[in-house]
Amino acid sequence: MSAISESATINVMLADYAAMDLTGVKANILGVGGNILPITPAGLTVRFSLVTQIHVPADACPAETALEIALRDSSGRIFELPGQVPQPVRYAVVLTISANPIAVGLEQTNYIGAMSTNVVDFSNGMPIPPGDYAWHVSLDGDEDHAVDFRFCVPKPVTTPVIG
Repeated sequence: MSAISESATINVMLADYAAMDLTGVKANILGVGGNILPITPAGLTVRFSLVTQIHVPADACPAETALEIALRDSSGRIFELPGQVPQPVRYAVVLTISANPIAVGLEQTNYIGAMSTNVVDFSNGMPIPPGDYAWHVSLDGDEDHAVDFRFCVPKPVTTPVIG
């Protein structure tokens, strides 16, 4: 546990598309709110973006924290991409979270705190078989304050044969 992981708030969302704007402060997000990733005829999920927002109180800023995102299956194990050498789907980065540069100098900075928005884009989809999954997000390895975003990959719908 760390002071940051205990005081931060983590929000996780799936979107059809997301990218950070040129300032690196805000994200442009389209199609947010879903938790179902269909499989395409190519055997991959549809394209999607994973967006995380880390809110930190002003009195803890500037803060440095390790963000870890892992894809877990319904039993809680880290999902591994198939291949000769299976690869766990896990992402980690060290973040420095400080007051929004646009808000520096505002009296309200002490009230609004700081936020880090992070986007991981899967523009080609992922080879995930049908099942139940969760994006597991933690700060500084703190499992007590980690967040799971649950979603599913449904079995493909068989199209009817006519003729």
